[in-house]
Amino acid sequence: MGAAAQGCCCEAVRVSWYSPQAISDSEELTRFVFLPMHVDRRGNVKPNFFDYVHSHGCSVQRTAMATLDELVYFVESFLARKSDSVWLGAVSASCREIRAIRYDDDSRAVCVYDTGERRNPAHGELFATRYDIEEADGPELRARLRAAFNVGTIVGRQHYHDGTVWAGLTPAAQARTQKKR
Repeated sequence: MGAAAQGCCCEAVRVSWYSPQAISDSEELTRFVFLPMHVDRRGNVKPNFFDYVHSHGCSVQRTAMATLDELVYFVESFLARKSDSVWLGAVSASCREIRAIRYDDDSRAVCVYDTGERRNPAHGELFATRYDIEEADGPELRARLRAAFNVGTIVGRQHYHDGTVWAGLTPAAQARTQKKR
């Protein structure tokens, strides 16, 4: 999407019918951590957590907009779709900081789009603006995204939103997550 919409022009308009509005710079965005392979020994996300920014986009939630029911649905749906997934927690960043990430030529590196879904209107995506980047630019962009997301510091699942999302999960989803950890 980033390459097709030059200069992130689609950020200025609502992209999804399910989203109430385009994502503003002042919003906080949260990315959920579901795969242990994305977490280092210290318990922080690795730069590879942002690999999909170049191909499929990185899913985020608009923190202030997402309701508890939507977040519970999002987590349970992800766990049901991916057999190797475990909800470990989440990382957050300001949209302004993400949009401030630049390539060496001072062009924008990441576009942030509202991609709300019927059951999850607070959904968004991060997309790289270029796919024909030099080999060193990919790891550097992922490292800059990690830095924007609080240097990868994960808020644990039982502490995210004061534990309300964790408490809202079905007992089966909680048990499934705890067994795989």
